[in-house]
Amino acid sequence: MHPVAKKKMIRFHVAVLLGILLFPLYVWLSERVTAVIPGCLMHDWFSLYCPLCGGTRAVGALLRLDFLAALRYNAYAVLLAVTAVVYDVLAWIRLCRGEEKLLVISKKILVIYGVLLLLYWITRNVLLVAFHVDPLGDLLWFWNRI
Repeated sequence: MHPVAKKKMIRFHVAVLLGILLFPLYVWLSERVTAVIPGCLMHDWFSLYCPLCGGTRAVGALLRLDFLAALRYNAYAVLLAVTAVVYDVLAWIRLCRGEEKLLVISKKILVIYGVLLLLYWITRNVLLVAFHVDPLGDLLWFWNRI
């Protein structure tokens, strides 16, 4: 194994583990700060969802292994989490092979994920406004009044 790559991989996974362990603190703090700091402008001003609305709840559901709830909160966040796991496994394989470059993401993949993010954002708001489908339950009250 390449020693520099191995050190980077270990540091990365320690950081991820710390992030997972500190996630409950983040949720607790974010619940208290929202009383002082305004929330998402798209949500609060336009009563629409931004592409990652529900992402924190989706990550929380994934950490509880509640995959259906995670998909309901934000399917795109789940896609990103699955993609991160796949790229992590590939990085471990490259590390075991002794390769120095562990993370290889093509520009085509980045463009595809960007287009998917845009389509997800549009679709979830069309479903909300036109068909009153609100899996998060945050904005349906507004659109039912119109």
